[in-house]
Amino acid sequence: MRRTLFIRLFIVFASLAVLPVMLFTIIYIFMQERGVDPAGMKLYFMGFMLVLISCSFIISYLFALKTEKPLKELGTAAEIFSRGDFEYRVQRTEIEDFQRVNNAVNEMAMAVSLLAKELEDSKNYFKQLYDSISNYIIIISPNRSIIEVNEKFLCDTGLEYDDVVGKKCWEVIHAYTGPCEEQGLECHLDEVYRDGVQRSTTHINVVEGKKHIHNVIYTPIRDKKGVINFVIEDIRDISSIAEMQERIKESEKMAALGRLISGLSHEINNPLAIISGYVQFASEACLFRDEKADDILDKIKDATDRIGKLMRVLMGFAGIESVPPHPIPINDAVRSALSLLQNEAHAGSVNVAVELDESAPSVMAREDIIRAFYNIAANAIDAMSAAGERTLTIKSEAIGDIVRVAFSDTGTGVPEENLSRLIEPFFTTKEFGRLGMGLTASYSIVTNYGGDIRFVNKDGLSVIITLKKVTGQNEENTRSR
Repeated sequence: MRRTLFIRLFIVFASLAVLPVMLFTIIYIFMQERGVDPAGMKLYFMGFMLVLISCSFIISYLFALKTEKPLKELGTAAEIFSRGDFEYRVQRTEIEDFQRVNNAVNEMAMAVSLLAKELEDSKNYFKQLYDSISNYIIIISPNRSIIEVNEKFLCDTGLEYDDVVGKKCWEVIHAYTGPCEEQGLECHLDEVYRDGVQRSTTHINVVEGKKHIHNVIYTPIRDKKGVINFVIEDIRDISSIAEMQERIKESEKMAALGRLISGLSHEINNPLAIISGYVQFASEACLFRDEKADDILDKIKDATDRIGKLMRVLMGFAGIESVPPHPIPINDAVRSALSLLQNEAHAGSVNVAVELDESAPSVMAREDIIRAFYNIAANAIDAMSAAGERTLTIKSEAIGDIVRVAFSDTGTGVPEENLSRLIEPFFTTKEFGRLGMGLTASYSIVTNYGGDIRFVNKDGLSVIITLKKVTGQNEENTRSR
């Protein structure tokens, strides 16, 4: 490096020496034209040139010797910075101008190092953030390549990070050989990139012979100019929730069946008891003294016994009074119902506001009280499908010896003339959807425990449930059973 620098400096100083040489040449020609003999000037000129070249050589060497180390240090720093190591600092030098350059370079390296550290910290923070999410988080670029994925997805699928990142989404998520369009399927990701609207859909996948139901939410992420940089896929396995919802639907049917059987048993058992009583009276009073009459009475008695036994079997099948009531914390029952409604609330873009009174006690009930709360909340979510603001507010409070739970939605409400019909079996204000048994089953469950349900129209529909709280006498009666 020193040799190269010396040669370059020497060329520079030698070039500067051309100016006095040109001046000397002009003077020499001028003197010849005037008839003056410039022979003496030749020797002077040669001496001058020798001194000038020697000075240029010495100055170039000294300058190269002085500036070699600072320049080499700057070159080394530039090479290290290019590798991304901004912790390196340029050493001090005695040359003031070079020291100013070194200080500027060190300050720049320090600023870049701080920015790089902040960027790395932010990256690690967000990495830990979406790695801690229990759902699958996949970030997809506009060309449908996966640019990031969380640890939950890798753990559950058994894939390595390098096996996922950089691959096309249809390869990893669906195991397709080409885009969804080539498979004749609708691609929600394309729609999100096209109009920028968040979407939600449900996929059913079979993994190792087991059906998995996934709820997928596509969320576009934009830059400051509004351009979509990438889309986040939030994939949640709702198989257990879907299974629970199916069970609840079946339980709704069973509740309707139980209500029907309960009514039938009342209508059948009463006349049946009368018939049995008269048959027994006729047999004991010996109203008929021939064998044929006694045989008829025995057949009537056998028939009434069979009908009574059949009604008991039906009531047992419907689960009527199969489990004795026991203390259930009212807030726990509300939270259990809400855990089953998370997917429906999210899919319907419903904000659920929960205001539970922590002092609210337990109530004497069975686990079907959770089904009652679920039915009411699900009905409220359905009622807000066409509303602009969708908020479901659930409050619990203890008032004296009762506990009150209120479900309030921001839907369109129910016409006053239909409020009293909400508990009628199969009555519904929706053209499609549930069978209209949810509120009926809830009313049956609540009133079975001595509670009450009221419906109030105020900025939507409010369903207010009132139950008696557990007292010492209730608990004593439960233990005695």
